[in-house]
Amino acid sequence: MRVEQWRQVLVAGNSAGFVSSLAPRHSQYAKMHQALKTLLLDTRPWPVLTMSDTLRPEQQSNDLAVLREILQRTGMLATSGTITLFNEQPAATDAAAPSPDTYTGDLVEGVKRFQQWQGLDADGVIGKRTRDWLNVSPQTRAALLALNI
Repeated sequence: MRVEQWRQVLVAGNSAGFVSSLAPRHSQYAKMHQALKTLLLDTRPWPVLTMSDTLRPEQQSNDLAVLREILQRTGMLATSGTITLFNEQPAATDAAAPSPDTYTGDLVEGVKRFQQWQGLDADGVIGKRTRDWLNVSPQTRAALLALNI
């Protein structure tokens, strides 16, 4: 049946309309297709976590800048929702700020979101499986997604 439809479309000169009519109608298709395009547009070099030991909340690591970039680029870091305008001073907090090389707060929550997204135990602990998934580039993610569309 499709072959005959294709012949009729060719005669009518509407091949683009016919091809677009073949797109899946599932509600998730458009979201997955957009995610695929977004992944393919990220051509910057992918940062790599090099730590070999398991990292748990409250521990220190020199890889946190890399972790933060990965979480930002995968959309797993939540925005604070607090915007400081012009000369306003941000509200003071009573708690002492954690050391910049201590794995806490938004990074732990971002890793938990990432783990849940990947079907891993969302415990915030970065072991081998989590580290391996964090190190997967957008191009590889795009290939995996394309297989599932």
